[in-house]
Amino acid sequence: MDELGHDIDALAERIKVAIDELKSVDSGGLLEAVLEDIRRPGWTTSAEYVFAFGITDTLIDQLAVVRRLQGTLIAGARRVSTP
Repeated sequence: MDELGHDIDALAERIKVAIDELKSVDSGGLLEAVLEDIRRPGWTTSAEYVFAFGITDTLIDQLAVVRRLQGTLIAGARRVSTP
């Protein structure tokens, strides 16, 4: 840690974890498989449809938040001046 109490190595490790998590989001095309599943006859009841629709909307909202958070982190990091 430096004199300001910043553990840059720990922050770098957390950023690497974030990178890995972002890369793992649907890396196997799981959501595309759901597109096929929902077309099968008898796929879901009306109640399950409501859950699936709500979960999908929330997933979209959360991914938008992730995109904004990533942009904020990048913008802030790029504004830091070096001595």
